[in-house]
Amino acid sequence: MGDSINFCCSQCRYRHTEICGVGFFTMLLFDNDPRTNEPVYRSDIKNTNVVAEIERIFETKENVYADYGEQERAGVRRGIEFAPYYCQKCKTVESNYFFRLVYTGGSYEPTYLCKKCKSDLLLAEYKSGPDGGIFTATSDMPVDLCCPECGHKMMVGPGGIDWD
Repeated sequence: MGDSINFCCSQCRYRHTEICGVGFFTMLLFDNDPRTNEPVYRSDIKNTNVVAEIERIFETKENVYADYGEQERAGVRRGIEFAPYYCQKCKTVESNYFFRLVYTGGSYEPTYLCKKCKSDLLLAEYKSGPDGGIFTATSDMPVDLCCPECGHKMMVGPGGIDWD
């Protein structure tokens, strides 16, 4: 289940759409794909550093499991899903997997680098507002999402896709 989110700039008419949510194989991300007998994450997660870290955790840590329960993060409850991430440097938005692996002595949530400028990406959260909503990227401090074309504060609206 999920939807699309349209990022629209009222200043320069920039438009971008991201797909977010949970698909059938998302819930099976750490299980074997019956078609290939390989873990789903190996084919679905395109970031090789994240895949390598997952492999390292499963090989070296004890009692590793995927936390399929909802996590509290920046006031938003989330589990394993495809989520939008925001780059503060070049202002781009891209979707990546958000998940949490728990093991004896710690846990792991993936971090991603921007495909365009290689800066750290921040997990973006949707905050509903009176004008339709604003996306804010969160780490320790919320930041406003700005247009990558003109720098103007970008508004978002509901997407055109609602998938089950």
